[in-house]
Order: sequence, then structure tokens, then C-alpha cells
Amino acid sequence: MVMRWMLKYRCDVVPSMSNLKAPFPYFGGKSTISHEVWNRFGDVDMYVEPFFGSGAVLLNRPMPFRGFEMANDMNGMIVNFWRSVKYAPEDVADHAEWYVSEIDLVARNQWVIDRRQNITNQMRLDPLFYDAKVAGWWVWCMSNWIGSGCCEESRKGKGINKLPNLGRTMGVLKKSIRERPNGLHDWIYNLSQRFRNVQVICGDWERSVTEGALSSSCSFIGVFLDPPYTKKAGRMAKLYVHDDLVVGNQVFDWVVENGNNKKMRIAVCGFEGEYEFPQSWECVSWKSNGGYSKPESTKNNNKEKERIWFSPHCLKPNVLL
Repeated sequence: MVMRWMLKYRCDVVPSMSNLKAPFPYFGGKSTISHEVWNRFGDVDMYVEPFFGSGAVLLNRPMPFRGFEMANDMNGMIVNFWRSVKYAPEDVADHAEWYVSEIDLVARNQWVIDRRQNITNQMRLDPLFYDAKVAGWWVWCMSNWIGSGCCEESRKGKGINKLPNLGRTMGVLKKSIRERPNGLHDWIYNLSQRFRNVQVICGDWERSVTEGALSSSCSFIGVFLDPPYTKKAGRMAKLYVHDDLVVGNQVFDWVVENGNNKKMRIAVCGFEGEYEFPQSWECVSWKSNGGYSKPESTKNNNKEKERIWFSPHCLKPNVLL
């Protein structure tokens, strides 16, 4: 079923568009390191991102390219947003176009929460289902919200902890976007064009890397894995809507099992000391606020503990793509 639907929407050539960004703030985005991922993946025939979030790596893919792309996330609001952008960009932009208002933020946050579980259930049953109004109101709430808990069950029946983002600096509230005629609509439309051939699924990460989901006809498959940090990373719990302190260990088991497959080019994100990969894997150190370096040069603080591991059959640096 998955493969038949994916074949129908095969991407032949995507038009040139680069440096696109998600119109909502997101914890743990990987835009800084995305170019390094594509240096090692090259022009793979199939690209899979099981923990999609803001989609920073996919959105920074060099153009043009050929092949399949699959985006998965367990968070129903994220998946509904990207599906809605793909199929109904004008509707999403219309619903996201609104001024900063605390009372509207409280009301819309509650309205989205009330529909969250039903939306998620329908998306898991139907790969074409989406709700553009929920998507537009969700991204507007995310752009207004300060701190965690936006559109989450933990905030049901409660107000907001802090005043909304009055500076209009985040997501769909960016001043540079609002001041341009049709700025928000153009942004959402460009994202829609980028996603027109991306398969967006909602569920457990393992569903997107099964033997049935990964096309056997592809010469090279790129899999980018950015699971929630594990307990070993020493981070606090409840950073994510669907938090899990052990899923990273399951990811590690899968990538070690599949890392020697010559057609697989795998990248795994984590913290220093979080995983113990075989010596055949390459480890790259990078800073979440920009730049990357050799692991030996890092200091003892979290922003310099970011690591990304590349499987043995990834391309080497400075290889012409």
C-alpha cells in the first residue's frame, strides 16, 4: 500500500528552490548541519526522514534532484500542517493570517487541542487526509506561543504562561514576511511546490524504514534520523510532544544492523557519548548555533556536544556531487 501510493507520486525533477524554512519555531532543527548531510548523501534515489519535525534537512536539499522522498512524524499537528501545505496552501495561509491577540491565542489553542486526537487518528488511516484550518491556526499559535505546551493536552483548559510573542519575530509573524504584499501566501505556496511530491505519513518511525517502505529498485537510499535525545544524553524529559527517552536506542540498533548495506547512506543525530558506533562510522561535531568542527576540539557544554554519525557507505567530504 505504501509503495503503490509512493510510486504514483514519484518525483522526477523538482524545480530549483533552496533555503526554504518551516514557518514555525521548532526545537532541535538541523538546518545548520543540513549541507553536511547532503555532501555525504549525494543525489540518492530515495530520501527518508522518520523524525521530520520542521523538515530542515529536506528543505535544504540541493536542487534539482530525482527520486522519492518520504517524511514521517508521530506528532499529528506537524503531519497535518505539511499535508495541508502540500494540498491546500491558500487555505493554510488564509487561516494563519492574523494579528497578535492574547485572547485569540487562548481560544485557538483550546480549539486545536479539542481536535488534535481526532485529526491524528484520521491521518493515520488515510494518507490523503488533512485539515487546512487546523494547520493554519496551529502554525499561528506556534508563532505566538512562548515556551512549551502549545496546542498540547497538558495545556487543555488552561491559559498561557506568558504574553504572546508581541515582537512578531517568529514563524508566520515575522515582520519581514508581514510587510511584503502576499508575503505569507508566497511563503506557504513555495513550500507547497517543494512538497508536491513528498509522501507525508504519520506514525511510528519504524514504519518508514521497513523493507516494504524502502524501495528495492533504488540504487541509493538516504535515511536521516534525528530521534529524541536518550536518557544517556543527560537532557530533561518532556522536551517533545511525543517524548521518549529510549527510542534513540531502538534507532541505534536499526542503523547498526543496516549500516553495512552498500545502498544505504544513513545519518544519525545525537549528543557526544550518547551512542557507541563501530569505527567504520564517521563522527562529525557541530554547534547548534552554527558551524561544525572535529570532535577533538569540543568543550564541555551542550551546544558543542552535538554529533552526527554517518554510515560507512556515505560519500566522503569534498567528493564532487
